[in-house]
Amino acid sequence: ALLISAGFDAHREDPLAQMELSEDCYFRMTRQLVEAADRHCDGRVISALEGGYNLRALGRSVVRHLVALHVAVFFAEERHFGEDQPDNFAMRVERANALEGLQLLGAQ
Repeated sequence: ALLISAGFDAHREDPLAQMELSEDCYFRMTRQLVEAADRHCDGRVISALEGGYNLRALGRSVVRHLVALHVAVFFAEERHFGEDQPDNFAMRVERANALEGLQLLGAQ
């Protein structure tokens, strides 16, 4: 498994690292890490929250990280089950609602 030490103190609103990253940067980095996990360890990912010091920026960044992980899980399931499997509409609606809720939390 690929272990992600998910620290968010490099955010542009965080006083510590002064690296000027945005929530979208964290989303893209997470997607790249998930793609590497797909190539090298069957998509297995473990993510451990390390922190950040600006709580609003931390919250938004964590949400983007989780959304990127959620998108990865969704596409992995699509590849695994393929088009021959029956469509589970209720599960897809539940997933979409959860994703929308995460995105709304990140906007706060």
